[in-house]
Amino acid sequence: MKKVLVVDDEHISATALSLCLEDEGFEVRTASSGREAIERAKEFIPDILITDWKLRDEIDGIDVAIELKRMRGSMHTILFSGLSVDDMGSRVKEIGPFKFLEKPCDVEEILNAVREFLAL
Repeated sequence: MKKVLVVDDEHISATALSLCLEDEGFEVRTASSGREAIERAKEFIPDILITDWKLRDEIDGIDVAIELKRMRGSMHTILFSGLSVDDMGSRVKEIGPFKFLEKPCDVEEILNAVREFLAL
């Protein structure tokens, strides 16, 4: 069973996405901050990270992806944000393969991105 970590500081969004992913057969954990995501990933090493870029603590989604890549090696990342991918700068290159979705994005759009990664 593939593992997915969902990181979003909007609890309702994270819960809704988590339930949809579980219905698709994934093992899912959620985190509401960058720090919580990194701690959670130490025990639950995800195959796919789905994260908001801007989080409420000083660790953003790119930082989470970089740290989890160090911990796991290869990992697929789906970043979403209301800002443009161009605003992310060069740090985004450090996370390896990723898909960027612009907010507002719906659950089906995220599920399709997950399916694309699994087809690779």
